[in-house]
Amino acid sequence: RHVMGSGAWRGLGLWPTSQDRVCAERMARAGDALQDITNVAVPAGTEERRVSRIGDWVAPSQPRVLDGEYVNLADGEGQAMSFSDKAAACLKHAKKNVVGRVPVLGWLPYYKWKQDFFYDFIGGATIALICLVQTLAHAAIATTDVIQGPYCAFVPPFVYAMLGTSPHASISSGAIAAILIADQLQYWHDIQERTELASLLGLISGIWLVVLGLCKAAYLVRFLSQSLISGFVTGGSVLILEGQLKNLFGLVNMRHGIGFIDTGRAILEALPETNYVGLALGLSMMGVLQLMMWLKKYTQAQLKGKGPHPWWMKPAKILSEMKELVLVALSTTFAYVTADASGQTLLPVVGTIPPGLPPFQPAYDL
Repeated sequence: RHVMGSGAWRGLGLWPTSQDRVCAERMARAGDALQDITNVAVPAGTEERRVSRIGDWVAPSQPRVLDGEYVNLADGEGQAMSFSDKAAACLKHAKKNVVGRVPVLGWLPYYKWKQDFFYDFIGGATIALICLVQTLAHAAIATTDVIQGPYCAFVPPFVYAMLGTSPHASISSGAIAAILIADQLQYWHDIQERTELASLLGLISGIWLVVLGLCKAAYLVRFLSQSLISGFVTGGSVLILEGQLKNLFGLVNMRHGIGFIDTGRAILEALPETNYVGLALGLSMMGVLQLMMWLKKYTQAQLKGKGPHPWWMKPAKILSEMKELVLVALSTTFAYVTADASGQTLLPVVGTIPPGLPPFQPAYDL
């Protein structure tokens, strides 16, 4: 800090006022405080944490740079790196880049098989069953064959396990993506043509995602406002609700509608053909789903408190977390019990689902 004395002020022909003296005293105290902070000693055994930018934390145990990138100093003299040291530094840098692109090479050698595999297997099986049910519904929202849903949930998890970094992400289809696909396929009336075109659309979208990922264009999401995302999700929910009224009322012979208004007209025209058994079952399952959500919140709040807890509390919490499977089990049981000897059910069902994977056949000729 530099504070001018009275002699310096007189030399300049100026004399400091009381406000100038207060400012000088504050600057002096700020300089003393800054010097005290910078002179604080770091406790022994404490590693320094570095943050390159907001939200980008680097673990203290991981070196930020390669050891070979700097000139080694010994006895105060600089020593140039040898060829072997440069080659080792290059190999280390190349390994770091490969692991960064294929993260499975970084965590798989250190995976604790005996400690974590059983629990990961159980969790993966549970999520797989839930994704199987959800993807059937997503395929129906996309107006394609329902078997396309499980196909979408089978391959992406294997790819993401090799290239992904989030252990909590469930990679599968989504309702918003399904409604966007349905919007593009609404002009084709044949379900087989819509299914093949959806596969081609998925291929084109995947190529664009790869290109944007290589260009590191994820930062573009920052320019999307919260109001835009909320409006988009709300509008998509309304479209999904209208699209599922056909299945709720059991309108098997309803014509294919184009657009929101035309689809509403098609539903109103086909209302006389409503399957009341299916409608009653659908409304009942919606009520059961809401009850399961309330049960999940109640059990979570109770288990966080002090015990002892009733014996049924933990099983009820586990059951509420698998509510999708519970609904499928109830509805499937009802359809099976109410079917006649020939297999004819009282309400429309999905029907036969082909086993195995489909043959690879690009839809280029469409």
